[in-house]
Amino acid sequence: MRKDIEFLHREAYLNEKQKRWDMENKSANTIIETFTAYIAQKLPFLIKENIKFQRFDELWFEAYSPDENEWVKGCPDFIGSLTHRETRFLFIELKIKDDGIFRKTCTGGATKNGSVIPNYGCQSFYLDIVPVYRNMKDFCLKTSLPTDSFLILFAKKNASPEDMYLITLAEIDIILDTGWRGIKIAEFGEEYGQKTYLIPQDATRLLPTITKKYLYSLLNENRFMPNA
Repeated sequence: MRKDIEFLHREAYLNEKQKRWDMENKSANTIIETFTAYIAQKLPFLIKENIKFQRFDELWFEAYSPDENEWVKGCPDFIGSLTHRETRFLFIELKIKDDGIFRKTCTGGATKNGSVIPNYGCQSFYLDIVPVYRNMKDFCLKTSLPTDSFLILFAKKNASPEDMYLITLAEIDIILDTGWRGIKIAEFGEEYGQKTYLIPQDATRLLPTITKKYLYSLLNENRFMPNA
Protein backbone atom coordinates (compact mmCIF):
# COMPACT_ATOMS: atom_id res chain seq x y z
CA MET A 1 0.00 0.00 0.00
CA ARG A 2 2.82 2.40 0.92
CA LYS A 3 4.55 1.82 -2.42
CA ASP A 4 1.26 2.37 -4.28
CA ILE A 5 0.82 5.75 -2.55
CA GLU A 6 4.41 6.74 -3.32
CA PHE A 7 3.89 5.78 -6.97
CA LEU A 8 0.75 7.93 -7.20
CA HIS A 9 2.54 10.87 -5.55
CA ARG A 10 5.45 10.50 -7.96
CA GLU A 11 3.11 10.31 -10.96
CA ALA A 12 1.29 13.43 -9.75
CA TYR A 13 4.63 15.22 -9.39
CA LEU A 14 5.69 14.36 -12.94
CA ASN A 15 2.32 15.48 -14.32
CA GLU A 16 2.56 18.75 -12.40
CA LYS A 17 6.12 19.29 -13.64
CA GLN A 18 5.08 18.91 -17.28
CA LYS A 19 2.15 21.28 -16.72
CA ARG A 20 4.51 23.81 -15.13
CA TRP A 21 6.93 23.60 -18.05
CA ASP A 22 4.09 24.18 -20.52
CA MET A 23 2.97 27.24 -18.54
CA GLU A 24 6.50 28.59 -18.41
CA ASN A 25 6.90 28.30 -22.17
CA LYS A 26 3.64 30.17 -22.75
CA SER A 27 4.04 32.82 -20.03
CA ALA A 28 7.79 33.40 -19.77
CA ASN A 29 8.12 36.12 -22.41
CA THR A 30 5.19 38.10 -21.01
CA ILE A 31 6.64 37.94 -17.51
CA ILE A 32 10.05 39.06 -18.78
CA GLU A 33 8.42 41.98 -20.62
CA THR A 34 6.74 43.07 -17.38
CA PHE A 35 10.03 42.75 -15.52
CA THR A 36 11.80 44.80 -18.21
CA ALA A 37 9.24 47.59 -17.84
CA TYR A 38 10.02 47.78 -14.11
CA ILE A 39 13.75 47.94 -14.75
CA ALA A 40 13.14 50.85 -17.12
CA GLN A 41 11.14 52.62 -14.40
CA LYS A 42 13.77 52.12 -11.73
CA LEU A 43 16.70 52.99 -14.01
CA PRO A 44 15.30 55.90 -16.06
CA PHE A 45 18.64 56.62 -17.72
CA LEU A 46 18.19 53.30 -19.54
CA ILE A 47 15.82 53.38 -22.50
CA LYS A 48 13.77 50.23 -22.86
CA GLU A 49 15.49 49.37 -26.15
CA ASN A 50 18.78 49.06 -24.25
CA ILE A 51 17.38 46.32 -22.00
CA LYS A 52 17.39 43.02 -23.85
CA PHE A 53 16.67 39.48 -22.68
CA GLN A 54 17.31 36.17 -24.39
CA ARG A 55 17.07 32.52 -23.43
CA PHE A 56 20.23 31.61 -21.54
CA ASP A 57 19.44 27.94 -20.95
CA GLU A 58 19.17 27.24 -24.69
CA LEU A 59 22.71 28.52 -25.23
CA TRP A 60 24.05 26.25 -22.51
CA PHE A 61 21.99 23.24 -23.62
CA GLU A 62 23.49 23.54 -27.10
CA ALA A 63 26.97 23.33 -25.60
CA TYR A 64 26.24 20.72 -22.91
CA SER A 65 23.53 18.14 -23.40
CA PRO A 66 21.13 18.11 -20.40
CA ASP A 67 20.77 14.34 -20.90
CA GLU A 68 24.46 13.89 -20.18
CA ASN A 69 25.12 16.83 -17.83
CA GLU A 70 22.63 17.09 -14.99
CA TRP A 71 24.25 20.28 -13.65
CA VAL A 72 23.47 22.27 -16.80
CA LYS A 73 19.76 21.95 -16.03
CA GLY A 74 20.42 24.45 -13.24
CA CYS A 75 21.15 27.20 -15.76
CA PRO A 76 19.05 30.38 -15.37
CA ASP A 77 16.31 30.64 -18.00
CA PHE A 78 17.20 34.14 -19.20
CA ILE A 79 20.15 36.48 -19.49
CA GLY A 80 19.47 40.20 -19.70
CA SER A 81 21.87 42.83 -21.02
CA LEU A 82 21.54 46.41 -19.74
CA THR A 83 23.54 48.95 -21.73
CA HIS A 84 24.35 52.52 -20.73
CA ARG A 85 27.94 53.49 -21.60
CA GLU A 86 28.84 49.95 -20.55
CA THR A 87 26.92 46.68 -20.46
CA ARG A 88 26.01 44.71 -17.38
CA PHE A 89 24.21 41.37 -17.21
CA LEU A 90 21.31 39.95 -15.23
CA PHE A 91 20.41 36.25 -14.87
CA ILE A 92 16.85 35.12 -14.15
CA GLU A 93 15.34 31.74 -13.32
CA LEU A 94 11.53 31.69 -13.59
CA LYS A 95 9.32 29.60 -11.32
CA ILE A 96 5.78 29.79 -12.67
CA LYS A 97 2.72 28.03 -11.29
CA ASP A 98 -1.03 28.55 -11.27
CA ASP A 99 -0.81 28.69 -7.49
CA GLY A 100 2.66 27.87 -6.25
CA ILE A 101 1.83 29.03 -2.74
CA PHE A 102 1.93 26.99 0.48
CA ARG A 103 -0.36 28.65 3.01
CA LYS A 104 0.02 26.58 6.14
CA THR A 105 3.28 28.35 7.02
CA CYS A 106 1.11 31.38 7.89
CA THR A 107 0.16 29.70 11.15
CA GLY A 108 2.14 26.46 11.31
CA GLY A 109 0.86 23.17 12.71
CA ALA A 110 0.47 19.60 11.55
CA THR A 111 -1.01 18.50 8.23
CA LYS A 112 -3.64 15.77 8.03
CA ASN A 113 -0.86 13.34 7.10
CA GLY A 114 1.26 14.31 10.07
CA SER A 115 3.87 16.66 8.61
CA VAL A 116 4.89 19.36 11.09
CA ILE A 117 4.90 22.79 9.45
CA PRO A 118 6.69 25.79 11.04
CA ASN A 119 4.98 29.12 11.62
CA TYR A 120 6.72 31.61 9.30
CA GLY A 121 3.95 34.14 9.77
CA CYS A 122 3.57 34.27 5.97
CA GLN A 123 2.90 32.11 2.95
CA SER A 124 5.76 30.31 1.25
CA PHE A 125 6.95 29.15 -2.16
CA TYR A 126 7.96 25.63 -3.16
CA LEU A 127 11.56 25.03 -4.29
CA ASP A 128 12.37 21.40 -5.09
CA ILE A 129 15.54 20.32 -3.31
CA VAL A 130 16.51 17.68 -5.87
CA PRO A 131 16.99 18.30 -8.67
CA VAL A 132 16.14 22.03 -8.84
CA TYR A 133 18.10 23.59 -5.96
CA ARG A 134 20.95 21.11 -6.30
CA ASN A 135 21.28 21.79 -10.04
CA MET A 136 21.27 25.56 -9.58
CA LYS A 137 24.07 25.26 -7.04
CA ASP A 138 26.02 22.89 -9.28
CA PHE A 139 25.64 25.21 -12.26
CA CYS A 140 27.07 28.12 -10.28
CA LEU A 141 29.92 25.93 -9.08
CA LYS A 142 30.77 24.74 -12.60
CA THR A 143 30.55 28.15 -14.27
CA SER A 144 31.61 30.51 -11.44
CA LEU A 145 28.33 32.43 -11.81
CA PRO A 146 27.97 34.19 -8.42
CA THR A 147 24.90 33.11 -6.50
CA ASP A 148 24.13 36.75 -5.71
CA SER A 149 23.72 37.35 -9.47
CA PHE A 150 21.38 34.36 -9.85
CA LEU A 151 17.87 35.79 -9.49
CA ILE A 152 14.85 33.56 -8.94
CA LEU A 153 11.50 35.04 -9.90
CA PHE A 154 8.41 33.32 -8.49
CA ALA A 155 5.41 34.31 -10.60
CA LYS A 156 1.90 33.41 -11.63
CA LYS A 157 1.21 32.92 -15.31
CA ASN A 158 -1.01 36.03 -15.38
CA ALA A 159 2.21 38.10 -15.33
CA SER A 160 0.77 40.61 -12.88
CA PRO A 161 3.55 42.57 -11.08
CA GLU A 162 1.68 42.05 -7.79
CA ASP A 163 2.17 38.30 -8.26
CA MET A 164 5.92 38.41 -8.90
CA TYR A 165 8.42 37.86 -6.08
CA LEU A 166 12.22 37.95 -6.30
CA ILE A 167 15.02 36.36 -4.32
CA THR A 168 18.63 35.49 -5.19
CA LEU A 169 20.16 32.07 -4.83
CA ALA A 170 22.61 33.64 -2.35
CA GLU A 171 19.71 34.85 -0.20
CA ILE A 172 18.19 31.36 -0.26
CA ASP A 173 21.54 29.90 0.81
CA ILE A 174 21.62 32.27 3.77
CA ILE A 175 18.16 31.38 5.09
CA LEU A 176 18.85 27.67 4.59
CA ASP A 177 21.98 28.08 6.68
CA THR A 178 20.72 30.44 9.39
CA GLY A 179 16.95 30.01 9.26
CA TRP A 180 14.20 32.56 8.78
CA ARG A 181 13.69 34.79 11.82
CA GLY A 182 15.08 32.02 13.99
CA ILE A 183 13.01 29.30 12.30
CA LYS A 184 14.63 26.46 10.36
CA ILE A 185 13.50 26.34 6.72
CA ALA A 186 11.08 23.48 6.29
CA GLU A 187 11.51 20.50 4.00
CA PHE A 188 8.15 19.25 2.79
CA GLY A 189 7.50 16.16 0.67
CA GLU A 190 3.92 15.27 1.34
CA GLU A 191 2.14 16.32 -1.82
CA TYR A 192 4.13 14.72 -4.64
CA GLY A 193 6.61 12.55 -2.81
CA GLN A 194 9.28 15.05 -3.90
CA LYS A 195 11.03 16.95 -1.13
CA THR A 196 10.88 20.71 -1.44
CA TYR A 197 12.04 23.68 0.57
CA LEU A 198 9.34 26.05 1.73
CA ILE A 199 10.77 29.52 1.01
CA PRO A 200 9.05 32.28 3.07
CA GLN A 201 7.29 34.81 0.89
CA ASP A 202 8.42 37.56 3.28
CA ALA A 203 12.04 36.63 2.50
CA THR A 204 11.45 37.71 -1.11
CA ARG A 205 10.87 41.11 -2.71
CA LEU A 206 7.64 42.01 -4.48
CA LEU A 207 8.44 43.30 -7.97
CA PRO A 208 6.82 46.76 -7.55
CA THR A 209 8.94 47.38 -4.43
CA ILE A 210 12.39 46.70 -5.90
CA THR A 211 14.85 49.58 -5.73
CA LYS A 212 17.62 50.91 -7.93
CA LYS A 213 20.14 49.77 -5.31
CA TYR A 214 18.76 46.23 -5.38
CA LEU A 215 18.91 46.09 -9.18
CA TYR A 216 22.53 47.27 -9.16
CA SER A 217 23.39 44.51 -6.70
CA LEU A 218 22.20 41.88 -9.20
CA LEU A 219 24.23 43.04 -12.18
CA ASN A 220 27.45 41.40 -13.29
CA GLU A 221 30.05 42.54 -15.81
CA ASN A 222 30.49 38.98 -17.15
CA ARG A 223 28.13 37.03 -19.43
CA PHE A 224 29.19 33.54 -18.28
CA MET A 225 28.67 32.13 -21.75
CA PRO A 226 29.47 28.48 -22.57
CA ASN A 227 32.86 27.84 -24.16
CA ALA A 228 33.92 31.41 -23.41
